[in-house]
Amino acid sequence: MRRTLFLMLALLPFINAFGQAKKAAPPSKPVYGENAGFYYTKDHSWGFRFKNNGWSYFQQNAKIVAERKRRFVEYEFGRIKHEKETRMSSFFTGGITTKPKAYVFGKQYSLYNFDVRWGNAHLLGYKANRNGVSLWVNYAAGPSLALLKPYQLILFYPDSNSTNGITSANLVTTAYKESVADHFLDPNFIYGAAGFWKGWAIKPVPGISARIGFQVDFSSAPDGINLVEFGVENHTYFWATPLMASGPNHQSWTSIYLSFQFGSKK
Repeated sequence: MRRTLFLMLALLPFINAFGQAKKAAPPSKPVYGENAGFYYTKDHSWGFRFKNNGWSYFQQNAKIVAERKRRFVEYEFGRIKHEKETRMSSFFTGGITTKPKAYVFGKQYSLYNFDVRWGNAHLLGYKANRNGVSLWVNYAAGPSLALLKPYQLILFYPDSNSTNGITSANLVTTAYKESVADHFLDPNFIYGAAGFWKGWAIKPVPGISARIGFQVDFSSAPDGINLVEFGVENHTYFWATPLMASGPNHQSWTSIYLSFQFGSKK
């Protein structure tokens, strides 16, 4: 009896340590409804946002910190368009080897944005069965960097000594500046757009971005992510971003977006 008591007392610290280790295990988030019993602590996803004034691609890494809460960081690259951007066809029909490309009249810069945001997502309602949906609200904010890329046009400068019409000698590829404003803002002298690969004197503009949205998860797999989100997003920069030569140009851009997001839980 005495030996048994000594043995139990000797094993007590090990039993206690084992119990403490079990208690210290990190919490996991269950998948509700029919999929109950599956536990995940993090997820990775990617997707596209289609906006009233542009588009973006994003990736998101999340950690499940509570039963109904996810904490995430996301990286987004996209483009913001000015409300006055409209494509026009050139008055010219050709004359050299390349056909004139449609262009945006009065455009000075293209705005590409790179954002890093930290945020939280909260579960509002969960799936009753495998074919059900779960509803989330999520919000995020962080720094944004606007990359202003000069918009290039091919302008026509008639030569009074030339009798051959349009030649490569009559065409000049240029971005907007005061010295070419009369031709740049006159459709009669615009041969067409120079193309994406022209004009790489990028101007960075720092700022901040924030968004809030409601997500519906349609995924039937317990470890899958298949979200549709509707929300509002804002980018505010430290100074105005001159997208159009004739303005108005904005320092703050607000977007309404619809996004599609895919990924998996671990």
